[in-house]
Order: sequence, then C-alpha cells, then structure tokens
Amino acid sequence: MNIQEAKNIRLVDFLAGFGYEPVIQRRNSVWYKSPFRAEKKASFKVDLHKELWYDFGLAMRVLIISFQCITCIAY
Repeated sequence: MNIQEAKNIRLVDFLAGFGYEPVIQRRNSVWYKSPFRAEKKASFKVDLHKELWYDFGLAMRVLIISFQCITCIAY
C-alpha cells in the first residue's frame, strides 16, 4: 500500500477494522473512546467531512496516515 492509498481509507472503517465502535454520532462527527488509553468517556473525535481525528486527551489533530503511524508505533 502506498501513501495515497492509505490516505483514501476512511478513518471510521480503519477504526472498525480494529474493533473500535463509535460511542456518539453528532452531525459530521463521530466520537470514540480513545484507542490510545483506557477511558470512561469518549474523547476521540473523527470529523467525517474532513477525515481528520482529534484526540482531546493528547491534544492531537491529524489525518488517517498519521493515525496509522501512531498505531504502529504504539503496538
């Protein structure tokens, strides 16, 4: 897979592939419990229109390719 192919993956599909399901859906955003730590409330937001994610616990906002890189490093 090249970088362009990775960028075309929808973030919600990528998360679902790892077993993460949304907790809340509001308009153009979907909220998850963070895949990077244990938490009780959802603090990981995916913007469905922009295909960006924001983790309020880490204060990070990036594209799908960055999420894939962080996931590989974390595991």
